[in-house]
Amino acid sequence: MSRNARTQGKRTFFISALAVPGLLLFNLHAYAVTNQNLYDEMHEPHESYAHGLPPEWDWAQGPTYKDLAFPTTTYTPISPNPHTWDAVVPWGAVYEAAEGSSSVNTRVAVKDLQSYYLSYDDNQWHELVFQTAPDGAYFTETLDSTTQTPAPRIEADGSLSVVPGNGKLYHFWPDLRTQVTDPADVKAIYTSYQAKLVKDNPAGVDDRASANFLAHASTDIWYSTSAPYDNLQTNGDLGIGRFRYVTNDYQYFSAYSARSGVNILTVPAPPTGDPTPTPGYTEDFNDDLAQNWTLPAGISVSGGHLHTDSWSIHPFSTYDGATFSGTYTYEIDVKTIAGSDGNRTKILFNAADSANYYALDLGGGSSPNIYLKKVIGGTESTIATSSAHTSIMDTGAYTTIAIAYASGGNISVTAAKGGTTTTLFSNVNDTSRTSGKIGVTVAASVTQFDNVTVTLP
Repeated sequence: MSRNARTQGKRTFFISALAVPGLLLFNLHAYAVTNQNLYDEMHEPHESYAHGLPPEWDWAQGPTYKDLAFPTTTYTPISPNPHTWDAVVPWGAVYEAAEGSSSVNTRVAVKDLQSYYLSYDDNQWHELVFQTAPDGAYFTETLDSTTQTPAPRIEADGSLSVVPGNGKLYHFWPDLRTQVTDPADVKAIYTSYQAKLVKDNPAGVDDRASANFLAHASTDIWYSTSAPYDNLQTNGDLGIGRFRYVTNDYQYFSAYSARSGVNILTVPAPPTGDPTPTPGYTEDFNDDLAQNWTLPAGISVSGGHLHTDSWSIHPFSTYDGATFSGTYTYEIDVKTIAGSDGNRTKILFNAADSANYYALDLGGGSSPNIYLKKVIGGTESTIATSSAHTSIMDTGAYTTIAIAYASGGNISVTAAKGGTTTTLFSNVNDTSRTSGKIGVTVAASVTQFDNVTVTLP
């Protein structure tokens, strides 16, 4: 993807150029921004200053609110005719706070970058942009150059996590500019995203209490979706929101701009979710049915869960009601009475059939070997071996396995039990299978499964 350098005053950014059991769920992009929140983000002072930003930059000292305007200009290199700027790019950035941060095992996760506009025509908010994991890059604190070190990563919930500090901030944006069909109908625009602190190494020390990181939001307008950068002749910001501390829980960072005379406190409340929800899938087996599942000999449903019935039969069971592709997270509860590493339980995803699939391969016993495998054309190979040895052997409590598959082939897996979440694999890349079914299979194991969920962004 190409990017265009963007300089405003003394800051340089890069902006992208361009109903039955087995219920289908709707994954709403939950929203909790109020009119007062939006107002405060543009008018209340920073909670702290960003480390290394030159103090003479106005937005380094506080938020900079601007009335919304889509200027009409004649920009000869593109067209000799008057043209109204009609493309928007929401963005955000995370920084080390001025007092410094002593954490060594903390990242900032950001997700759900979005923009809406308020229409004069119907006085309702309309979605312009929504992207779960934004694009972006690290910049020096004086915004002079970029780097991708330390590498960003995709978390199990689809968020993008980064490590600001050590002289760097992280600036992010969507993949594409979005065209505003009728700029004259735009009464206000707001941008928002969520951010929280996460552990860099999930098995390492939790030092988030000593992390001091800030985040804020803004929106840029552009001459068009394809206009080249030309020293602020083709783009500009609509004001920049205040810096606030990132905490252990997701919170929203927002910014807005409204036409002169429009009071953001009296307009309709911001939306409470994505108007075009995405279907997912869930099954809890509570009715002792497994709707649309293939149940060969050796696996059945009873007692409100799916379970294998024999040590000697190796059933291959899939949910055939949908195939999943792109970015999604597959969660399933699992436990086994198997006491040996040779008793294997596999959680299947992107499966076409028993000869083509991915699998998380878990052994029995108290300290099993755990593999990420693929079977292509009937040939099995190991993609990665986990350094963790999380046991699913338990007569009572389940272990919740979460497999996050990201578009482009990145695979991350966690195991959660008793309040502890362990990362088994993080961003393992393989593109042999890009879509397929979910399911389970076993080899010489008696295993129980429950609470299957597929969540889409």
